[in-house]
Amino acid sequence: MLGIESSCDETAAAIVAADKTIYANEIASQIETHAKHGGVVPEVAARAHLEMIDKVIRDALATAGLTMGDINAVAATGGPGLIGGVAVGTVIAKAIAAARQIPYFAVNHLEGHALSPRLADDVAFPYLLLLVSGGHTQLLAVAAPGDYRRYGTTMDDAAGEAFDKCAKAMGLGYPGGPAIEAAAKSGDAKAIALPRPLKGSAGCHFSFSGLKTALVNRLSQLGGPEAAPIADLAASLQAAIADCLADRTKAAITRFREEFPHDGANQPVLVIAGGVAANQHIFAVLQRVATDANFRLSVPPAKLCTDNAAMIAWAALERFDRPDDLAFAPRPRWPLDPEASPPPGRGVPGGAPMTRAIVARAVVIGAGSWGAAIATALNRAGQRTMVLARRQESVDALAIGRCLQLPDSAPAAPIAATLDSACLDDAELIFVAVPVVANQASFMMIAERQKNHPPAVVSLCAKGIGKADDGSGMLLTDLASRLLPNHPLAVFSGPSFADEVFAGLPAALVAASDDLATTNRIQDAFEGSNLRLYSNDDPVGVALAGAMKNVIAIAAGCAVGAGFGDNAKAAILTRGLAEIARFANLMGAKPDTIFGLAGVGDLALTCAGPHSRNMAFGIALGRGEAPPAKLAEGSRTVAQLAALAKAKGVDLPITNAVDNLVNDGQNLHAVVASLLARRAGAE
Repeated sequence: MLGIESSCDETAAAIVAADKTIYANEIASQIETHAKHGGVVPEVAARAHLEMIDKVIRDALATAGLTMGDINAVAATGGPGLIGGVAVGTVIAKAIAAARQIPYFAVNHLEGHALSPRLADDVAFPYLLLLVSGGHTQLLAVAAPGDYRRYGTTMDDAAGEAFDKCAKAMGLGYPGGPAIEAAAKSGDAKAIALPRPLKGSAGCHFSFSGLKTALVNRLSQLGGPEAAPIADLAASLQAAIADCLADRTKAAITRFREEFPHDGANQPVLVIAGGVAANQHIFAVLQRVATDANFRLSVPPAKLCTDNAAMIAWAALERFDRPDDLAFAPRPRWPLDPEASPPPGRGVPGGAPMTRAIVARAVVIGAGSWGAAIATALNRAGQRTMVLARRQESVDALAIGRCLQLPDSAPAAPIAATLDSACLDDAELIFVAVPVVANQASFMMIAERQKNHPPAVVSLCAKGIGKADDGSGMLLTDLASRLLPNHPLAVFSGPSFADEVFAGLPAALVAASDDLATTNRIQDAFEGSNLRLYSNDDPVGVALAGAMKNVIAIAAGCAVGAGFGDNAKAAILTRGLAEIARFANLMGAKPDTIFGLAGVGDLALTCAGPHSRNMAFGIALGRGEAPPAKLAEGSRTVAQLAALAKAKGVDLPITNAVDNLVNDGQNLHAVVASLLARRAGAE
């Protein structure tokens, strides 16, 4: 059997016989290619597979001393995985099968891992499997080839993803698992307190996103990668992941015993497969779990734990009497147990590829215009959404598809709403769509309501700067990280007027998180709605751009209201954008973010005219009129923003000018004169 594996960042070919002889197991690694990016880039991986696939097959034949004429069948990973790579392996396997008129097998990559222990060890069915790798963390009962019962899976990140992302944050490079294991050898696993998500909870599901967030927060508190005790952090993280795996495995052992009672003649077997199984500390912890439960522990050799083609060939040999049709289509997602219920916030049951995840419970905090707009978009995407409101009038209005803050908008479909914060208890996605001043109370409410529940993904939808305990400015991302250390966080922003989103008009926004799985979950929730949601890995940049553009819009409005002309407005927008970019760079944001949807896109929309509340506020100031009654976040943000900039030692002339107008009551013409008196430096 010729096996081909190309689902991620390894291009592999192997030749395996039915008697378990591995004649060849060739692997072309892409680690060096992806290391400079800090992770796998799908398009780069697909091109590398295309370039290497012929060579690894030729190498496998040469190692085995065989020719293509000696091959009796061919198998390739058909999914799950990065679809570009999966397609490369599938196409070449089909071509070989068609040309040679031999059987073709499309193998589930996870099944390859699940059956790999039988290639290297005398393991009989049934057995309990902990599959733990870069992209997957699952507990399954393996009853027979094709007969899998999933007990638990990750609700967010896989264990390997947590290693990779934390290693990247600590500056240890890619791949993260081996790097953290090496660093941990000289560290103290008890030095840094880290959470053990879901430990002791019912069921067998995993969650690692909150652990990753907690480590990143501790790293920041300890001074970042340059100053923090990296070895202690690595050891503490490794211990936390091992404890989570051990706790969930204990629960799975109990369930396995109930479903597959043993008579004592044959010792039950716990198998660990996947790349993370090579971690010696995790192996030792799980060895103790197995011994205490009177299970035999079986771990395939390291060469069969990581992605390889020998396991793909063997999985096909296990069902040699059931080849696949050449019409098989590669699958980006392919569950081993299609009947298993999805964990909270992830996936849908079924063997067909998923186009999006279905979020069973989404809660929007805030019944104002933006909260109602987000809720209508979620409803259009088929999500089950609840709005948490403060007033019964808001609940009643939403029940008939109306929003009190959007009186001129046509009614949408009815929106479920409540005054009871208990709706947060088992929420999977939470959107905090209240004014900046109410964010802290919302975060505290979420923490209290969810303390005994799996942490939801929390999206920050307000565009502003919060107030720290000492009165200075504080990014909402920092405030949320402090109050919700175990919750995956994202910033939800971009050019969007609430009334247009509420009406179902198209809009493009961005969800920003340092965790790709978090942005993917938010993107999935809106698929099929009027919102086109892009991902971004720079939450600081997106948050700052959203807050600062409101202030610049007030300044532009002042120019319009005072009759200073289009030239002045253009100058304010351009120099305002420079202020945003300069301050964002100082705060560690990425330059590209400022020139994307959250920066230039949102600034252009907010300064487009009086439809913008911040622009309207500025126009009123410029005319010497009382500001509109509607809330303009920029007017509340500017004081904290100016204080934060002062604390950071950066000069923001336009921001300071607006602060003088709004909070110090200075005369507009005096403020303008002061601005014009500044010496113009290099652009």
